[in-house]
Order: sequence, then structure tokens, then C-alpha cells
Amino acid sequence: KHNDKKIKSLFENIQSLWSNSEQQQFMNKLTNLNFFLIWIFGFFVLLSFDLFVEGFVFEWLEWNGTNKNDWFFVLWWGLVVVWFLKGSISLYQRLKNDE
Repeated sequence: KHNDKKIKSLFENIQSLWSNSEQQQFMNKLTNLNFFLIWIFGFFVLLSFDLFVEGFVFEWLEWNGTNKNDWFFVLWWGLVVVWFLKGSISLYQRLKNDE
């Protein structure tokens, strides 16, 4: 129970570092072009992470060509879809509000 309190306290501290109002202020300061560029940059980060894991981690674990790495690709593609949907919806809303 003592560890649960420590973990809860840790999460509360992490949440307080960057509150929703600070996130909203940051998002409002971004221009649509900067938001778009950050969104596209995120795809390159995701691709780079995938290539690193495939090229080094799975080679080291000898998981390439096996079914052992399928879980990674399901999670990775899920993250790519979420990134795409969240970014495209946010960009659409930003452009719609500017009109």
C-alpha cells in the first residue's frame, strides 16, 4: 500500500509538470504550418524508431523472419494510425477555426 501511494504521488507530480492549460496555451501559439510540420516530423520519428528496432533490436534478438515480433508491428501500426487520426482531426479543426 505504501508503494501505491508513492506511485500515485509520482503520477500526480508528472501530470502537474505540464497541465492541460499549459498544453492548450502551447497549441494555441503554434501556427498551422508549424503544427503541420511537427505532425509530419512525428511520422519520421515513428519510422526511424521502427527501422532502429527492425535493424538492430530484432537482429540482436534473432526475431527477424519469425512470429515473435508481430506484437511490435501491431502496436506500431496502431500508434501510426492514432498519430494520423489525432493530427489530421486537430489540423482540420485548426483550419476550420481560422476561416
